Amino acid sequence: MLERIAIILAVALLLFSGAYFVRLSHRTKEVDADGASPELLEARLSILTRHLQILGVRLEPLVFAAGLCLVAVTISLLFLTLFEDQAGLSICAGVTFLPLAVYVLKDLVVWRAQEFEWHLVDTLDLAASLSASGITAVRAIEVGSQGAPPMVKTELDYLVMRLKLGDSIDGATARLLDRYRSEGVSLFVNLLRSRWHGGADFHALLRALSKVLRERKTFLIQSRGQLSGAKYALLIAAAFPYLLIPFFQSQEPGWLAPITTHPAGPVILYLAVFLQVVGLLWTRAILRSKSW
Repeated sequence: MLERIAIILAVALLLFSGAYFVRLSHRTKEVDADGASPELLEARLSILTRHLQILGVRLEPLVFAAGLCLVAVTISLLFLTLFEDQAGLSICAGVTFLPLAVYVLKDLVVWRAQEFEWHLVDTLDLAASLSASGITAVRAIEVGSQGAPPMVKTELDYLVMRLKLGDSIDGATARLLDRYRSEGVSLFVNLLRSRWHGGADFHALLRALSKVLRERKTFLIQSRGQLSGAKYALLIAAAFPYLLIPFFQSQEPGWLAPITTHPAGPVILYLAVFLQVVGLLWTRAILRSKSW
């Protein structure tokens, strides 16, 4: 009974992960007929391709997905090595890795976007000071990006290049908004668009935005500090059972023997690890929720 439940859960996870990766690899955005050229270029890129570009992984989406499948096969083989008569559970163990990889990939992209926003604050301060001296907005952004980290400099240089080539502000900022979808980046893009469309005071807008982003950064740092205890407790609770296994093996090897000898042992072990992964993902969602 337990083995059937485990297989059903694994098949459900396989279908979910497969559908998600297919959507990441082949989904494209609808392109407006009169859209700008950068938008047309980005529309041809799949979501998974953009995620890999944000993370700096120079791999084709198909190769990356194949690598994840190889890791899943490795996990299945390791499980099959421990339990030679449990071929079905070994497949379930490998399949369970795929949705976990999806969540980790999304978390890395969110972390990268937040890191970009934090580095953008210093660039905005410098650009605001340069703008106050009387230079143009494009020149202020160009000079302000020279001392920025590579990830920020690359995007701002691309933005300046598109503007110098005569592109519209909507087209020039499309890639930046599409890659780093954080609140701070959205505010920065809206600031640039309001400046180009409405002729607002660029210096005053940059100063106000920089102040808001610094306050936001301070709040996020404080929030991370307050939640650090819960995160470390979660990691210790997750790793503690595995740390006890060598101790039990050294003191009383017979305590863990039923896991390999009893018919229901492999199923119980798989379900225990599966529920632990689900609990970690659930706690991750709670810690990232803004409702608290």
